[in-house]
Amino acid sequence: MKDSLGSNRVDQLLKWLLIILPCLFPLLFSFPYRINVFLAWDGAFRISQGLIPYKDFGTPVGYAFWLIPSLFFKIFGNSIFTLIVAQVFINFISNLVFYNILRLFNVSLKVSLIGLWVYNLSYTLFNPWPWYNHSVFVFELISLYFLLRVVFYADKKITKTIFTFLFISAFVSVLTFLCKQDTGALSIVFNFLLIIWFSIFNNSYKVFFVYLGMFIFSLIILILPFLQYDFLYWFNLGQYPHTSRVSAFDLLHEFFGASKWIKFYLTFVILLFLWKHDYKACFDFKKPQVFFLWVLFILFQASIIQVTSYTPLYGNIYFHAIALTFLFVNIDLGFEKSKWIFISGLLLSGIWWSNVYWTRYISPRVKPLLVDLKDSDRINKNTYVISAADSLNEVENRTDWIVPPFKVFSKIKIPLETSDGIQRLLDLSKNLNKVQKLKVLNLTELTQLSVMIPYEIETGEGIPLWYHKGVSIFDKEVKDYCNKINNDYYDIILFEDIPNLNQFYSYDILNCVKEKYHLVDSFLAPRVPVNSFIFVFIKQ
Repeated sequence: MKDSLGSNRVDQLLKWLLIILPCLFPLLFSFPYRINVFLAWDGAFRISQGLIPYKDFGTPVGYAFWLIPSLFFKIFGNSIFTLIVAQVFINFISNLVFYNILRLFNVSLKVSLIGLWVYNLSYTLFNPWPWYNHSVFVFELISLYFLLRVVFYADKKITKTIFTFLFISAFVSVLTFLCKQDTGALSIVFNFLLIIWFSIFNNSYKVFFVYLGMFIFSLIILILPFLQYDFLYWFNLGQYPHTSRVSAFDLLHEFFGASKWIKFYLTFVILLFLWKHDYKACFDFKKPQVFFLWVLFILFQASIIQVTSYTPLYGNIYFHAIALTFLFVNIDLGFEKSKWIFISGLLLSGIWWSNVYWTRYISPRVKPLLVDLKDSDRINKNTYVISAADSLNEVENRTDWIVPPFKVFSKIKIPLETSDGIQRLLDLSKNLNKVQKLKVLNLTELTQLSVMIPYEIETGEGIPLWYHKGVSIFDKEVKDYCNKINNDYYDIILFEDIPNLNQFYSYDILNCVKEKYHLVDSFLAPRVPVNSFIFVFIKQ
């Protein structure tokens, strides 16, 4: 039967438009330099240059996050904007897999399209940059999709197709853990709960043991090669010198003291399921029951990682699209019967999530044309707080940012003062480089300077990928760097002071630098609030 919206051809066209177009949308814009983009860029750049994680640099997160961006660096070059190109691909895979998971649960076409639209508005458009909190969820969806293909359609015989799907699911589930530990571990637990439930219900454990074997095999091939290096020292499992991010009080406080949307969905998801299904039927391994379990898991996962992965904010908002789809599946609003109700659903969802595309893409470009932010004589919403333009509003702080004349910063905006400071640094490095090959210690978020100056990146098991104190650099590394500084090892040392963060870059290292090196310049760092500066030191 043809759907009420129109022909099957129109349905498929709309599906692919919703899958593809939101992914491509960020390519139309230039973007301000993003806080923490230095980490995504530097890891992808080093791997694309052939450096090996844990052997050539240490990192408290897994290397899986950089696999796709590093591949795109190989293809498109190491411009910062290449990260956005890589994210277009990641978002495309994310949309495609999300839609197909809904269809595996027998969600109707119209409800699947509504769910996909909300997923785009709330999550895809929210993530134009690659980040491990996002990539891990995409890996999680991929792993779940192939596992669902098995548990929904497999019989007791292990065919070649089932074997392949089990391997892909197990392999990608390990990648989730090597992308972000908390979300990855939860994803692995859910996969095993699902396949154990399937095995018990069908009184057959062949699929379980094959999956377990594939999982162990994937662990071996993805982790064993790195154990000969300092993998266990760097990889953050809460062991010394790391500290655990899990606190029972924080979890309870965030859930009961906030988390209104999570608790809203949890309430109505459970009530609707119990209303439509007999209590005994809750334990049947059927698609509605598995869908219900998945939604509960997603809400549970979202409540956990909002504490364990607290930056950036709203990294868990994928739960909206999943929970809302479940509600629409169990409440017949007539999407299938009336094209006008369906179109209204799309439009109203767009209004519901307008804050994402408005604040990220439209407002920063429209507001400077319509509002004179410099006219302080007029008292209005934009001017009544004098400090707003300095610290409280990211949009105002970035309206005068520019795209600098550096290839690696193509289509990326930074403050004019930062651009001028980089140019002075390049001129200084050229003068110093006439004497010898430069050794640079770059304790800033401008990791792209390694291809601009250029200087040779330090490598070794004791060299951290980034220098966040207590997260990716510890007392041992601080002592090692101070020893090098005291021995005049570096020609240039760059240090970024971020006053509103608790020693992001170690002040102990800065104190060592001040004793041996001479401050020759400083310039504004590319971040908001506008109170962070990069200091340039050379040998005395």
